[in-house]
Amino acid sequence: MREMSQIFMQVEKKLEDYVKKFNGSIFKVDRDRYFLMIEERHMPLLLGEHFSILDDVRTLSINNDNLSVSLSIGVARNAETLSSGLKISEKALEIGVLKKRLAFFRKMMYNIEYV
Repeated sequence: MREMSQIFMQVEKKLEDYVKKFNGSIFKVDRDRYFLMIEERHMPLLLGEHFSILDDVRTLSINNDNLSVSLSIGVARNAETLSSGLKISEKALEIGVLKKRLAFFRKMMYNIEYV
């Protein structure tokens, strides 16, 4: 259990450092959910580096053990309110998860049909 809290602390630190690069803000929504706010003018840089935070969390380790940590990101742009931005980003996250599942099942179907 202690290792899990260390993981969460490391991920949170990485997220805080990441959002600072874009002069943004981070809010903890739940134990393992965060809401990051970044001005639109910083989006080209963020998109240009292909969400480098994804690679940053992959390098986490505890007691010299490499961990398999990943993030899922939902993006909302030009939302009129914070509430609508949160809803849009949650929908984007759901779509991303569904696409991953679909890709997995397509791969499994391919492996089953062509073994």
